[in-house]
This record gives sequence, C-alpha cells and structure tokens, in this order.
Amino acid sequence: MSNLIIEYLDGVEAAHEEELNEIKRKRQEEITQRLERLGWTDDDMNFYQGDNKAWRALVDVPKPLTEKLTPLLEENRERNNIYNAKKRRIERRACVDQFLMNMRYSEHPFASILRELGVGVPPAPNLGLLAARPFSGLDRGFMMGLKPGLALENPFPKTQTALRWDCLNDLSEVDMSIQEVEAKLEERKEQIQANVFEWRQEVENGLVKRLGFEKDEVGDDVVLLVNGSTDSSASLSPNARLLLRADTIFISPLSANDPHSMKLSYHYPKFVSSGHDCLHESADFPYSKDEEEICLDSIARTLRQSGL
Repeated sequence: MSNLIIEYLDGVEAAHEEELNEIKRKRQEEITQRLERLGWTDDDMNFYQGDNKAWRALVDVPKPLTEKLTPLLEENRERNNIYNAKKRRIERRACVDQFLMNMRYSEHPFASILRELGVGVPPAPNLGLLAARPFSGLDRGFMMGLKPGLALENPFPKTQTALRWDCLNDLSEVDMSIQEVEAKLEERKEQIQANVFEWRQEVENGLVKRLGFEKDEVGDDVVLLVNGSTDSSASLSPNARLLLRADTIFISPLSANDPHSMKLSYHYPKFVSSGHDCLHESADFPYSKDEEEICLDSIARTLRQSGL
C-alpha cells in the first residue's frame, strides 16, 4: 500500500513539474514573440553565461511579462555591441595580417639569393581567422608551425607596426566589412610596398650605423659571395650586402643578472624577422608589444656594449 502511495505522489509531482515546464516554455515563447515585435533581436536575448541570472529569474517563472526585462535587454545589447565591435576589429586586423604575410613571401628582397642556394621561397601560409584568436602559449607555437621556414628571412615589419601607418590604420579602427578591407588593401598596395621598403632601409641603416659606419659610408665595393659568385647579390644595396655577409656578426652581451649566461651570436636578418604577430592589444598578453622593436633595441644595446 505504501508503495502505491509513493508511486501516486511521484506521478503527481512529475505531472506538476511537466505542467510548470510547459508554462515556462509557453511564457518564453510569448516573451520572445512580444519582444521581437518591439524590435529586440535574438542576439539581444542571448545572454552569455554569467550575465543571464537576472534574465532567467524573470523569464523562468510563470508570471506575466514585466517591464523589468527592458533594462536587462538594453544592457545585454550594449555588451553584445561592444563584444561584436571588438571581434570585427580583430577580424579586420587578421585580414591585413594575411595580406602582409602574402607580401612577405611573394616579394622577398633576397629571392635571388634563395634561388642561387636552390631553396626558393615557399608560398605564404594561409592563416585565415586563426590570426584573430586570443593566443595561449600552445596556440602561438601552433601558429609558428604554420609559417614555412626560410633559409634567409625577409626583414619585414610586424603587422602591429604596419597598422600604425596612415595607409593601414583606418582598416583597423574604422568599422567596415572584410570585403571593403580587401578592396582597400589592393587599392593601397603600392603605398604599402613603399612603406615596407622604407622600413627595411631604416632598419638596415640603423644596424650599419651600429657597426660603426656613417650614412652612405658603405660603398659599392662591398662584396657578398653566394656559392662563389656575386651575381645573385649584385642588385642589393651596399648596406644589405654588408649585413648579409657571414662575417657580419652581432654579439649579445653577458647578462649582469645571470652568472651562467653566454654570449650569443646573431646574423641579419634573423633577429629582425623572428616571432609572430599578436593582433590583440591586451595589457596582460605577453606578446602584445612589437617584437622587432624589442629585438632591435636589444641588438642596439649589444652593439654599444660590445664595441662592434
């Protein structure tokens, strides 16, 4: 007899719970339909976990629709607008990143040397929107694995550096579609190429000066042999030929804080072109600072301290 009573009570409880769930479902449908008629969108009503407590407290109870939903929806719409704007900005920057990556591989200033060495220049990696993801250390290692290795890197500005140029800055900061970004990149390609060339000249001039040469002091008589010939390097500037020579070596100083540190040697342009961009500008992200600026600053200190 007691078992029958328990089964009966369980059945009544289950029926009551099912009835409450049906009331909640109908209420949610009613709320959704009425809010849609008032101009609210599915995105406005999609609360991220952690932001939906007050919303669920109003929607999940079998009571009439109240005006308390309106301020919640307004706050959520503002949150979503901010989030979506940041996401679109990162996607635009990723588009610029891929454009510059393609240019970095297709317009290699030392391509003739690579051909002479029999290695050539591989095609640029297709990063897609992977570049727009927040990186952990593992993600960053994966991204670096996507980048084909080169026997001789292209000294090329990081995307974060290039995005400060007038011809690229608006593509990051002005809200526009990816199609518009791609079109503007093609329209401005010659200006971007000129900026890249100017950036590389400034880097090479600065490094040559650190070697103890004044501007224009390096003459055309600088010889760079590749497989015993100067044919593949003849079109390069004197500065580039000097920096690419095997006997042009940059030495790091001993660390004052580490008694076991060792001096390390660097050849151009490896230390200029190492690393990968981060397109997120987060104060707590360890790679958000321009890496080539860190590296060049370190090399500058190296040259001053080592007397090269």
